[in-house]
Amino acid sequence: MNSNPSKYGISVILCIVVPLFILSVFSCKKKNESDYRDPFIGNYDFYARAYVITTQDSTFQDTSWYYSGAITKGDLSNSIYIQYFPSLKLIATLQNNGVVINGPDSILFGEFIGTDKINFTLHTVEFPSLSTKIDSVTGIKK
Repeated sequence: MNSNPSKYGISVILCIVVPLFILSVFSCKKKNESDYRDPFIGNYDFYARAYVITTQDSTFQDTSWYYSGAITKGDLSNSIYIQYFPSLKLIATLQNNGVVINGPDSILFGEFIGTDKINFTLHTVEFPSLSTKIDSVTGIKK
C-alpha cells in the first residue's frame, strides 16, 4: 500500500478547517444596528400636573408632583416605557420623528423636544365614577 503522509495530513486539515470556516461565516452576528430610540432613553426628572373631573358631582381636582423616573426601551421595536410616577410604567409608541402616541391601555399624545425633553398628555377614564383624569407631563433628561 502506497500512502503519502502529506496527502493524508492535508485531507485531515481540510476536513477540519472547511467546516469551521463555513460555520463561522453563517454564525456571525450582524453588528448591532442603531436603534432610533437610543437617544431618548435615560433617567428623567418629571413634573406632572393631574386634573380630575368627576362627572357625578361635577367636582374638579388639581394635583401636581415631581418624580425622578426613567424612559426605557419597550418590548417591541417601536415602544418605550415611561415611568413618571412610582407605581406606573406607561407603555407608549415612539415614532422615529420623536412623536409619542397611544399605548395599549391609554390615550396619550406627546413629543420629544430634541432628545432630552419630553412633553405629553395622558387621558384616562376612571370607573365606576366615570371621572376623567388628564395628566400633563414634562420630563427633562438628567
